[in-house]
Amino acid sequence: LECLKKKFQEKEEKYAPLRAEITALLPDHEVEQATFIAGVKGSIMEREWHENFRMLRVEDTEWDGIKTAAIKQLLEAQHTLWTARRVR
Repeated sequence: LECLKKKFQEKEEKYAPLRAEITALLPDHEVEQATFIAGVKGSIMEREWHENFRMLRVEDTEWDGIKTAAIKQLLEAQHTLWTARRVR
């Protein structure tokens, strides 16, 4: 979980200049960043994902399906990578 928190902070810092630039270009608009981080073993920062879903106005009833689909894709990609490594 600490690794995910670190990556989350890195993304927030990485895109801060972009958020500032967009804010300067569009002063009448609010600029927010939705950062979705997932670990290679399918772990997620659930609280942050839920905050992002709320910010993006995603219906509560859709959250579990979105999380499940994202984690499934992540694990399938990870499986493909590990399978490819073993073939070598």
